[in-house]
Amino acid sequence: MATFKSDAVKSGLMFLGTAQPGCVLCRSGQMKAQFTAGDVVELVPIPKGAMVLDVRVVNEALDACTSVS
Repeated sequence: MATFKSDAVKSGLMFLGTAQPGCVLCRSGQMKAQFTAGDVVELVPIPKGAMVLDVRVVNEALDACTSVS
């Protein structure tokens, strides 16, 4: 079991630019690696108190036994 962190997570930057509270922001992350069962992938940092409205995962190499949570 390993934890993989994208460049966005490693940088620690919460968002690009400046935004007022209540503004909807969009972030995306990308990770290319060989994953095994139990691996954790951190793609984007989420500020404490933020509300996540939508999450989309696109992976071209997942098989039928793969789960995302």
